[in-house]
Amino acid sequence: MKLFLILLTLLVVLFTPKAISAHLAGQPPYFKINGVYSNLYPVPTTSLNNFNLPQDLAAENYLVNQNLTFEFDINALPAPKEIILKTKFFWDFGDRTKAEGLKNVHSYSKEGSFILAILAQAPGDSSPQLLQSVMLNILPDKNYKLPKSKIKINGQTVKDPLIDVIKVKFDSQLSLDGSDSTGGSAQIASYFWDLGDQKTSSEKTLTRTYSKDLSQLFPVLRIQNSDGFIADSFVEIENTDFFDTLLTASASSTPTPKPKDNQTSNLFVPLTGIILIGGVIFIIFRKRKLK
Repeated sequence: MKLFLILLTLLVVLFTPKAISAHLAGQPPYFKINGVYSNLYPVPTTSLNNFNLPQDLAAENYLVNQNLTFEFDINALPAPKEIILKTKFFWDFGDRTKAEGLKNVHSYSKEGSFILAILAQAPGDSSPQLLQSVMLNILPDKNYKLPKSKIKINGQTVKDPLIDVIKVKFDSQLSLDGSDSTGGSAQIASYFWDLGDQKTSSEKTLTRTYSKDLSQLFPVLRIQNSDGFIADSFVEIENTDFFDTLLTASASSTPTPKPKDNQTSNLFVPLTGIILIGGVIFIIFRKRKLK
């Protein structure tokens, strides 16, 4: 599956050259702060349209009034240079300060977590589109401790939510608990849950019953301390009844004379991508060899 996602990203980059796309999983980084590339944000998804979830996280923490240099690596941006140079870039630093261009220098006069958002309007675009958003933590001093968001589902925790899945029955009552979260050098001021089904809560702990028709969900917990620092976390929960029902239905179904190979069918798209990219590489190699 990871190979398929990487191949799909490569195909999008290769065959969609007219637009500059936002930073996606599988893409190399292209935004730098003080010469260091930002990393993908550890929480990859939200079910809410108005939840300001950044794409990236700054690789370092910074101090109040520290000059920061922000710039795009135009060699890594997924668009031709002639398009990039004609594109307009609009910056919102998250502290009511705005700017334009491919590169800027800025300092934050107040501590807290800030989400820098950059919109791009390429030639032919009717309006600017989000290109890059980055979370920055601006500390009052180097010893400041940041908050940490932690989620328990029915008392269960995970070390790596990208790998570990909590399996539960959605038609039974679930406990969502953020009480293990810590505020760092300040007290926690607020809790905000994206419950994964476009519903929200501001409680530290709550119980909820999800629809049994859902297969999986990704609840997100955002905490904010009294100094304005934000911490997010998420978990993946899987509805065991949903998959058990599918397996039972599959096992009890009557076989046809010529059954379809679902596994082979599901592999058609990634194999097509592999063959296509392999063909491109072969043609390039062949041309270089002929020269």
